[in-house]
Order: sequence, then structure tokens, then C-alpha cells
Amino acid sequence: MAIKIDFNITSNPYFIRVEDFSDWGVIEAQPSIIEIYLPGDTSPVTHYFDKKKTNVFDSINLIAQCEDCTDVNRIPLADGIYVIKVIGSPSTYNKELKFLKTDLMEMEIDKLFIENLHCQNIESFKNQMTEIEFLLRSAEAHLRYDQEKMARMLYEQVERKVEKLKDCKNCSECE
Repeated sequence: MAIKIDFNITSNPYFIRVEDFSDWGVIEAQPSIIEIYLPGDTSPVTHYFDKKKTNVFDSINLIAQCEDCTDVNRIPLADGIYVIKVIGSPSTYNKELKFLKTDLMEMEIDKLFIENLHCQNIESFKNQMTEIEFLLRSAEAHLRYDQEKMARMLYEQVERKVEKLKDCKNCSECE
């Protein structure tokens, strides 16, 4: 049986889940690890990786500087680009994926929709939200095609546009 490392990444504000779909073949009994680079970090957080299972990561096991984190006191994980690498033994068997976590941003966008549904200039608001959604989907697409620099740039535009809309007292004044 050929060895093929494969996994899927999903998230919510507090968790990143890495579901293993690998064909481990002759190295199935060997240990494996996962390296997770948090947004902006240059060194990974490393954990053992449970094969054929869903591995769950949160602020408790990812953010070493979180002194107040307990099982009941998790903090949201930052949005941004995560680099996740699953490594078998021997380490020549590995796979790296980049993942744009947007859960907190999606919640901010949701609030904008809720707060501005009945604004006076709904067309202006719709146009601004369409642009934000377009940029967000573009960032995700660029990352899927390994264009990390462009993905980061697009996501930063989303952040700026959302902040600008959040600061508006009236949805028509932020055109």
C-alpha cells in the first residue's frame, strides 16, 4: 500500500480541527507529529498527531503565553493564515497545507449585516458588503493556489474595510 498523507482542516472561533484521511501504509504503527504555525509566527507549535482521528487544537494547547487558559477559560484563536504540516516517521512522508481562518471576521461581518439591514442607503451597504465578501473569497482562493502573499494582502483589505464599516454611525457615510 502506498503512503499518502492527507487531511482536512476546519475551524470555529475557539478550535481548529485537523481530520486525518491518510493512507499510512507500512508506517501506520510509527509515531507522527503535527506542526502548526500560528498567523505571523516563525516557529511552529508541535504536537503528536493521532492517525485516523480528528485532532483538535485550541488556545490551551496552541498558545503557550496564555497563562489564564483553562478548560473553561479558552480564548478565541486569531484569524489569519495557519500553516499546518503533518509529518510521518520517517519525516520524508509529510504534507503541508495553508489555512485561512476567518471565524472571528465572519462574526464581525454577521454583526454588520444585522446592524445595517434597515439602513437608509441599503444599496451602498450592499455594494460594500459585496466587495468585502468578494475580497474574502479571493483571499481564500489565492491561498488554495499557494499564493500566500496575495492572500494575506487581500485579507488585510477585508480587515480594513470591515473596521471602516464598524466605525460608521450611518451605513451611507462610509462610501
